Amino acid sequence: LLNDLEKVGNIWPNLNPSKDVLLHVGDLISDIELSKLYNFHRRRKADMTVVAGVMEYKIPKGVMYHKQGNMTAYVEKPRIPIEYAMGIFIINKNLWKFVPKNQKFNIPDFINLLLSKGKKLCVYNHYGDFIQIDTNIDYKDAQEKMKSTHRD
Repeated sequence: LLNDLEKVGNIWPNLNPSKDVLLHVGDLISDIELSKLYNFHRRRKADMTVVAGVMEYKIPKGVMYHKQGNMTAYVEKPRIPIEYAMGIFIINKNLWKFVPKNQKFNIPDFINLLLSKGKKLCVYNHYGDFIQIDTNIDYKDAQEKMKSTHRD
């Protein structure tokens, strides 16, 4: 469990795992089935698997599509699905050698470094429940949701 991704380089300066590593940020709750995630990672022979959630972004205006000034389509206030990293990753045991020791190094830096080196990064889409806890209000909402979800 890692709460501050800015410290990846500091937390594991001598990490040399014998197995792939599950990295799960500490400010989220999800119903993801980790065994399915791990099986996906293994089947795809991924160097790293990033769990993605999907949210819809509603554009508040009409969107025009055109080629060289000639309109080809118009959509009023479209909803666009956007995939985002949920903060759950499986990292191949051999990738830790790329994490610089004792310096600030975050997950976006790590991902971009791996992509620049031609590593295979796969995306695992999760469509289940997901609660991000960024504020005290989020925390209280998460507690209420958990109570209502787990009633006998």
